Amino acid sequence: MPMIDTSRGDIHYKDYRKDADISTTYVLIHGAGSQYMDFPSLMRRELQTIALDLPAHGRSPQHGAISIENYAKDVVAFLDAMNLEKVILVGHSMGGAIAQKISLDYSERLEGLILIATGAKLEVNPAIIEGIISNPIETARSVTKWSWGDGVDDNLIQQGVKHLLQTPVEVIQADYVACNEFDIRDRLSDIQIPTLVIAGAKDKMTRFAWNEELAEKIPNSQIKIFNENGHQVHVEQVEAIIKIISDWSKTL
Repeated sequence: MPMIDTSRGDIHYKDYRKDADISTTYVLIHGAGSQYMDFPSLMRRELQTIALDLPAHGRSPQHGAISIENYAKDVVAFLDAMNLEKVILVGHSMGGAIAQKISLDYSERLEGLILIATGAKLEVNPAIIEGIISNPIETARSVTKWSWGDGVDDNLIQQGVKHLLQTPVEVIQADYVACNEFDIRDRLSDIQIPTLVIAGAKDKMTRFAWNEELAEKIPNSQIKIFNENGHQVHVEQVEAIIKIISDWSKTL
């Protein structure tokens, strides 16, 4: 899988584009402690996306201090290195915060914005921030359990714990701190990019109300709600969400 040298350091990514005349390029930005593979493979392939590992995640090396602002600069540097002039950003959770920051500071680079299970402010429980270092397995188990809808299978939780802890706990903690410090609620009306918000009404990681606030305050936006799903709504409802994204993109 390729690594590209950007102005801010190397970024590991996977390019799923197949059609030479593809008119829409989706760039996927994952959440805290995650990596590009956390987006379902069906979504990556069907939408012909480009999916990247943020610095210090997956196979991408760390570039510097972890913050939403720095991650936004890293993604824009990636777009530059890939010669991508205009894209649709798809951000999940922390990735949604990064996408919002890019929409404010580099709006000319975006055709559209897709925000999944995120908010303009992302409070993180202090017990999670502390516990991911002091008690990583139990904390990762709680985070994983809260990320799914009701009745999640315990095997899935165990797999999620193992997967999350592939990222160094210091990096996960820094991600959570970056999320906790993120707050652009007073700037939402400045986002002029067409925006699609996708939310699970049972989200225990990013409050459903935070998703609603995005749709209420971003001028050119709409929201799709899945009443029985949680923070991993894009995994639980992948086929429906692929169709929603495809249909929405045709209106741009």
